[in-house]
Parts: sequence; C-alpha cells; structure tokens
Amino acid sequence: EQQEQQTMVVVHDECSGEEDEDDTHKICNHAVAAILQTLDPPLSRSEKIRDQLLKVFDTRFFQILGVIVLVAVVVDGAVFFFMLMGWQSLCDEPSPTNCEPRNQIYNISVQILT
Repeated sequence: EQQEQQTMVVVHDECSGEEDEDDTHKICNHAVAAILQTLDPPLSRSEKIRDQLLKVFDTRFFQILGVIVLVAVVVDGAVFFFMLMGWQSLCDEPSPTNCEPRNQIYNISVQILT
C-alpha cells in the first residue's frame, strides 16, 4: 500500500511537469502502464481489447468523422422536420404535405435518420 501511494505521487509529479506536451504524454503513459501492471487482479483480455479499441476511436480520423456525422444528422433532421410540417416550396397542390417530390425527400430523410 505504501508502494502504491509512492507510485501515485511519482505519477502525479511526472504528469504535471512543465515539459513539452508530447513528452508529458509519453511520461504519463509509462506511469499509467506501471500502475496498470500492479493492479490486482490484472486486466482481463476483454478489458485490454476495450482499451485498444478506445485508443483507436480516439484518433483524429474518428473525431473528424464524429463531427461530420453530427452535422449530417442535424441537417437531415431539419429537412425531415420541414417536410413533415409542409414548410417547403416543392408543391402546393393537392396539398403541401401530400405530393410526390415532397414524399420522396421525406422518405429519404427518414431512411437517413434511421
């Protein structure tokens, strides 16, 4: 227990330095890896797989992809709402909520949202 407290102090000291950000992350990763090796019980295979998967999803590519998907869902949701309410100028006859161009866009919008 005393060794674990010392390790935590060392990790805190190393991770809060005035160093370059990349060097700090390297030091913190090594310190965290040292703590994880001393866990009782050790990490299971599924926990290790989960951690690797989360590291992959934390890359720049997936962050940008998430923002793109978020914007696409908001825009498509707006299109869906306007088609649902009949607030569009695709057709006026027989009614703004029952014409072929509106129905096609409405159906496509529903499919994208689901």
